[in-house]
Amino acid sequence: MRVARPVTLNPEQRRDLEQHSRARSLSARWVERARIVLRAADGLQDQQIAEATDAQYFLATSDADLKKVYENLTTELVLRSQKTEVTALFTLVAAMFSVVASGLSYFINETIARARYSPNTSRITPQISPSVA
Repeated sequence: MRVARPVTLNPEQRRDLEQHSRARSLSARWVERARIVLRAADGLQDQQIAEATDAQYFLATSDADLKKVYENLTTELVLRSQKTEVTALFTLVAAMFSVVASGLSYFINETIARARYSPNTSRITPQISPSVA
């Protein structure tokens, strides 16, 4: 069994990869790559990494072996459910509604103020004359 190439990580790189491996906002591909690199850094062998990541392990020591591997690969779609953080999306929608509401409020208030306080010659206002007693 072939051993993965040695991977050495400094503490900062390890911390970053551990955060990536638990991230819900990154693509599944990035999360999976972070998990693979962390396992290689822990000294796991290729087959162990493949088993831990639900992948298949193929050993190809020559061009002919590699060609056989590619011919036998199946094209299958694997769906995995993954939780995604949507708080930022809801916050963005709420902010957009707030901006639209503010704009509408300003427009309506300005329209009412102009209609109320601007001189309008076509408008007839009743005049009350002092009554004589």
